[in-house]
Amino acid sequence: MGGRDMGMTAAGTTVSVGRSWWSWAGVHGGYLAAQGLAGMRTLLGEAPVARTLTTHFLAPVDDRPLRVAATVERAGRGTSFASFTAEQGGAVVLRGSAVFGTPHPGPGYDGSEAPGVPGAEDCEALELPERLAAFARHLEIRPATPARPLGGGDRAELTAWIRFTDGRSLDAEAVVILADALCPLRSSRAGPRRGLFPRPN
Repeated sequence: MGGRDMGMTAAGTTVSVGRSWWSWAGVHGGYLAAQGLAGMRTLLGEAPVARTLTTHFLAPVDDRPLRVAATVERAGRGTSFASFTAEQGGAVVLRGSAVFGTPHPGPGYDGSEAPGVPGAEDCEALELPERLAAFARHLEIRPATPARPLGGGDRAELTAWIRFTDGRSLDAEAVVILADALCPLRSSRAGPRRGLFPRPN
């Protein structure tokens, strides 16, 4: 691979987490993982592309300032490794790491096919309860099948069109947030709870 150990650590960035990114009892996990990724990408620059991202949520994160520090563990010509730690109130609440690669041409393969669903314009928007998922106000979520969270469906599957309401570009951090936007898939099999997510007729 070629490369060298760097040991280069950012001094740390303090992130102000607003209540608009709340999800259930704490800050949305995808948003937190995106903050860690942003810290690592700041050290590496724009050239390397994130290939994998691992995040460990050690404790719930609230709306106090969050300090994120990133480290480049090793930088190579084709592959680099970085990690991050996030602290809140003097305690470590988040750890993670990522592998970055330099884009280059090569063979491609994707064994997965996109599901056959109606277009986004033909799907109704889903309003998630703000008291449970305030972060969803940043997103437009349009389920593409009858399945809904807590809808009592037959399969643990949710399919939806999702985009940011502010029209931001899809950089790596935005993709991480979108990947964690839907409820856990098993929620689609659970029965309705006080009519929070009614299933369409």
